[in-house]
Amino acid sequence: MVTRPTAADRAAVVYGLLAAFLMIAQQIAGKSARDALFLSSFPATELPKVMIVAAGISVVAVLAMSQSLARFGPARIVPFAFFASGVLFAVEWWLAPQMKAVVAWAVYLHIAAFGSIVISGFWSVINERFDPHAAKRHVARIATGSTLGGVVGGVAAERIAAIYDVRTSLLVLCALNVLAGFFVMRVGGGAPRRTTAEVERRNGVQIIKETPYLQQLGILVALIALSATFIDYAFKAEAAEQFTDEASLMRFFALFYTVTAFLTFVAQSTFGAKALQKLGLDGTIALLPAAVVIFGVLGAAVQQFFTVVLVRAVEGVFSNSFARSGYELLYTPVSTEKKRPTKTIIDVASNRFGDALGSVTILGVLAVAAPFAPTIVIVLAVVAAVAALWFTRRLHRGYVDALAESLKSGAVHLESSDVVDATTQRTLTETTMALDREKLLEQIQILRESQGHSEPPPSVRPGAVPAVPRDSSPHAPEHGQTAASALVVAAEDLSSGDPARIRVHLKEPDPRLTTLLIPLIGRRDLYPEVLGALRGLAPRVTGQLIDALLDQAQPFVVRRRIPRVLAAVHDDRAVAGLFLGLGDPRFEVRYQCGRALRKLVTDPEALQITKQRVFEAVLRELEVGKSVWEGHRLLDDDSIVGDEDSMDGWLDGVVRDRLHRSLEHVFTLLALVLERETLHLSLEALNSKDTTLRGTALEYLENVLPDDIRKKLWPYLGQRDRAAATGSRPKQQIVEDLLRSMDGVPVDPEALRRRR
Repeated sequence: MVTRPTAADRAAVVYGLLAAFLMIAQQIAGKSARDALFLSSFPATELPKVMIVAAGISVVAVLAMSQSLARFGPARIVPFAFFASGVLFAVEWWLAPQMKAVVAWAVYLHIAAFGSIVISGFWSVINERFDPHAAKRHVARIATGSTLGGVVGGVAAERIAAIYDVRTSLLVLCALNVLAGFFVMRVGGGAPRRTTAEVERRNGVQIIKETPYLQQLGILVALIALSATFIDYAFKAEAAEQFTDEASLMRFFALFYTVTAFLTFVAQSTFGAKALQKLGLDGTIALLPAAVVIFGVLGAAVQQFFTVVLVRAVEGVFSNSFARSGYELLYTPVSTEKKRPTKTIIDVASNRFGDALGSVTILGVLAVAAPFAPTIVIVLAVVAAVAALWFTRRLHRGYVDALAESLKSGAVHLESSDVVDATTQRTLTETTMALDREKLLEQIQILRESQGHSEPPPSVRPGAVPAVPRDSSPHAPEHGQTAASALVVAAEDLSSGDPARIRVHLKEPDPRLTTLLIPLIGRRDLYPEVLGALRGLAPRVTGQLIDALLDQAQPFVVRRRIPRVLAAVHDDRAVAGLFLGLGDPRFEVRYQCGRALRKLVTDPEALQITKQRVFEAVLRELEVGKSVWEGHRLLDDDSIVGDEDSMDGWLDGVVRDRLHRSLEHVFTLLALVLERETLHLSLEALNSKDTTLRGTALEYLENVLPDDIRKKLWPYLGQRDRAAATGSRPKQQIVEDLLRSMDGVPVDPEALRRRR
């Protein structure tokens, strides 16, 4: 039985908020101290040099960090990194009076090496602590705490500079790092420890080379960092001209970072969750480069101190609010074994590569066009932002592919305590690992890319039932009979109601007697034999079968059994008729048409199945209302025809038994145009006790279903409370109700093998 979130989970969120608050507070205060120390000791033209050196040191540090994370896990390593950073700040505080210039360089390199590493490591702890779907709401909360920490950190830095001096801020940074490390320890305490010998032998660079999705993430990070480097240089160069002494620089930077942190907090708390829900991950991340393009053009056109500050502020606000919350979620489908050794490399090394490339470019600009450098670098920032904006459009496909792979991989990681699913998961492991995953994910991508809705061809348009060619080869009459008299005798026998007389004509039925055969499919005593006879005739009498299916005057029992016959006809005529049957007023007729289509369709493109028609049918099912939905019942034909003729199809028997028939019907229709195996695993995961599997399944469905279907389907996946009726209930409550309503679902291994 699914339980509510534990006290440990709730405590982890609180500790995460506190750790994020302190982490970003020390980051903002550290940036203020770093910039004030450096620009009061060196001219702004030295900035590209120290940034290049910082990039090199960061790469070395991140490689060491990635190996440590892979071997020991972020919950154990990240707190140590915070403690080490605090010790270094204490050493720098002690050396500052005697070696100011050296300390200026040291602080810059220290923050460059540790700043991004501890932040990346912290989010790794969060990602491993919560399942993929729960992470979506927890990340937004924790990110809000981090932005509030930025406001407090900036205010503290400004007050310290006003009352004391920059050196004192180093001692405060020491304390903030130590406290942050303590709370990160508390966050990671509940996370499962997962290590494998294979991961320990492989380095993160090798994994990134083998994983296209991680390569895409690295490119995106580098492009964003490249744009930010250009903007940051222009901003600091202008600030160095306006403020000349250490105290004024410290107070300016502290004020700037405080204001941007406050605006980040407002943006994150007000629009962060809404952006993720409305725009998706790629749209939320794309807000950053889009804003840089818009305001960068303004900054380049109006070269003034305030415009440069505005561009830098916009970049900082969007980067630390929308882009941060969206970017961190891009890692949720990545397995722990891949994420641990690679995330820090991507977050830091790719970022530093962008810094280094930007710094080298700035040095070149200073060498050939120093007077125009601020304008040129802002233009270059816009160009880099345009490239990042274009690249985010490609990222969504990779994200959903990774979700599909994670769902398959996650299915083999059920905890041993989940006794109900233990055998199922072992079998599922053997089965899914044998699949050609590359081909599978390629099919998912092809389906996902085909977002356009084409007009159905004439052969499958509603109401267009193709003509059926007449059969010109009547059965040979018995000895002494004419062809006409034999046909009359057969017609009399089929109309007699006598099972013995009827069965004589079922072994080799005459297609001209189809009109008499169709009503016989409603008889329980003759059903299996009539079904077999009509299936043999079906390719030649498809039109008559479709007419009977759609004829409301036909007995209900006949109409609900005809789809089983049409399931044997692999052409567009049968598909057209079954789609028309999906509009029948009786649920069981629609249900059987859906199952027949699932059994019939092995290649949707070959049979001209369109997403538009499928999604329209799904929406009709979801709009019937809860009372009608729950009232749908079926008659049991499978027990009559036997297992060899059962149309359970793509769902294993035990999984199907656990589903409401209305929900099964909806997912059967979705499986016509969405990836079948992954959809099956999603259903299984939704009924599992494993929270990671459920979260991954929900995340997968969120990204492959259209918004209108997802919104109408979500309440049927869980229990709705009163707030749902008013539309005021937060999404997280819907998810929590959903998780509470699910139990483990075992899968028939032989059925899964047959699907392959």
